[in-house]
Amino acid sequence: MLATAREVVDWLRVVAATEGAELNEKRFALAEEREHLEEGCQVLETLVRMAKVVYNRTMVEIEREQAALAVEREEAIAKREQAEEEADELKCQ
Repeated sequence: MLATAREVVDWLRVVAATEGAELNEKRFALAEEREHLEEGCQVLETLVRMAKVVYNRTMVEIEREQAALAVEREEAIAKREQAEEEADELKCQ
């Protein structure tokens, strides 16, 4: 019976060593995967920051164009009103 118990203990040691090696491999693989994921995350964060810069520049340009168009619109309205007033004056003469 001691030989059998010794065999079981030896077998359990082999199994434990094998499973320990497998766990170490998995831990290493997970560490590599985490590193790749962190690198990908940094790339994505950089792309998001770049997209925000482009968006903000675009919004500034749009706001500037809207302001210029508003000024042009007001000037056009003023010219139209002046032309209408002049036309009315000519009719009255």
